[in-house]
Amino acid sequence: MPHRPRSDDNDNHAAPERAAGAFFGRRKGHKLRAHQTDLIAQLLPKLALAIDMRAPDDLASLFEPPVERVRLE
Repeated sequence: MPHRPRSDDNDNHAAPERAAGAFFGRRKGHKLRAHQTDLIAQLLPKLALAIDMRAPDDLASLFEPPVERVRLE
């Protein structure tokens, strides 16, 4: 016999409403260790790409030492 949904079936499985700008993941975590804080302050600015500029035609040119292939994820 086929399942006939009861009137309250939809109520139990409804997706919860999310506030505008909802964040999926952790908003807060443990305090970073000194080494991690230093990496964010010193290394990340060197590795970060300027996303407000047009990407170069050859993405491999962004990396030093030179790379043969680039894979975007």
